[in-house]
Amino acid sequence: MDWGHAGGRFILLMLLANAAFVSVAAVTGLVLYLPLVLLAASLALVLSRRLVWWLSIIVFGHIVLFLQRTTEISISELVFGIVSYGYLVAYLVDRVAVRNGLLVTAAGDRPLALFFLLAPASIVPAMLFGNDLGLWARELLVLAGLLLYFPLREAFGTRGGRTVVLMTFALLAAVMAVRNIVEYGARLDAIRYAWELVSGRQTAGEPLFMAMVVWSGASLGVASRVRSKAVSLTAFVLFSLSLAATFSRGYWVGTLLALFIVVVLLRKQERMRMMAILSLVVVGGVSVAWLILGDRFGAVAAILMSRLFSAGFALEDVSFLTRLEESRAVLAHIAGNPVMGYGLGAEFAYYNPLRGFTYTNAYVHNAYLWLWYKLGAAGLLVFLALYLAKLKAGLFMIRHLEEHRALGVTAVALLAGMMVISLTSPQFYARDSVLIIALCWAVLASVPRASGVPTE
Repeated sequence: MDWGHAGGRFILLMLLANAAFVSVAAVTGLVLYLPLVLLAASLALVLSRRLVWWLSIIVFGHIVLFLQRTTEISISELVFGIVSYGYLVAYLVDRVAVRNGLLVTAAGDRPLALFFLLAPASIVPAMLFGNDLGLWARELLVLAGLLLYFPLREAFGTRGGRTVVLMTFALLAAVMAVRNIVEYGARLDAIRYAWELVSGRQTAGEPLFMAMVVWSGASLGVASRVRSKAVSLTAFVLFSLSLAATFSRGYWVGTLLALFIVVVLLRKQERMRMMAILSLVVVGGVSVAWLILGDRFGAVAAILMSRLFSAGFALEDVSFLTRLEESRAVLAHIAGNPVMGYGLGAEFAYYNPLRGFTYTNAYVHNAYLWLWYKLGAAGLLVFLALYLAKLKAGLFMIRHLEEHRALGVTAVALLAGMMVISLTSPQFYARDSVLIIALCWAVLASVPRASGVPTE
């Protein structure tokens, strides 16, 4: 930041925000959290001078949300929220009101701005239909994670900024991967029956592993140096094992689809290199797994194959039938109010055959229906317009890209794969997926400028 006249106004803004936090804490009786609020606000002020540092802390700080999946807000989550969302607001105010900058510069930015006018406006139907305003705020905060695209795009304008933030993301994914593998390995020792292989699965971090598998696969095709190939190969093996341990069919299918898109988008020589290396990886991986698992190898392989191919027999799967019943209930509500929607925080009831009773929930596995139900037809159409605009710009860009090809191809493949996964596993409002989407958008907006290629 320029710490002249603009810096003075920014400090004043931070002091006013800090005063507001203190006032709210005092009025609500949460005086106990005042030192925490002051510390978080001070940290945000210090980090504001180093955008890349702040983004790295926010990216890795998501681990707090991934490891603690509870309905109640913990102290660590409170700190994360203050530092991340507090400074995100300050960043946007500084760039627009203080610097008079223009944020809407890339394809899809206009519908993105419109979407974030519609999302807060959903407070009107939320109040009309008596939604839980606390839940409304939490869902809005998840969507607000997409606004990280703007500071990420700015940070990615330099090679150093892009490298630091993306390496931080890789570190986050690696920590989650090692944690999952270790915990799943510990459970393997206690397994006595084949079905327990699935019951012990580790589902935290699936989108992270998917992103890293797709990136490492694309890098194997593009990389020319031995060291780069070795890093990519190690990452591919680690994150493939982590993804396998989740036993999440949707992410398996989505990852395979994204890898197929990578193969299509790569040039012929890159495509052949990637497929040759991955073929050796598969053979080697199967051999290592056989040596490690011993007598259990056949049972594990059978479970993996049956779970993967069971996705093709969805009408016989109880889990899929439950989601189908959920979608029918949501569609029935949408039919009653298709234009305005019911607002963020809206809940609905449906019969859950897995649990055997009627279940009330605000979560919808189909992300498109979730958007339509919460934000109405306008919210759904505007979001699809911005998402497809980013994807279209990426497809155009990678045809001319020489440098950073693996990043560009990965971003396009992930965005396309997430559209498919969102039919049964929502990507547009899950915190980890929202972070990945913002990263992909930032890559597609910044890499063309760094490489000097056209964006339209």
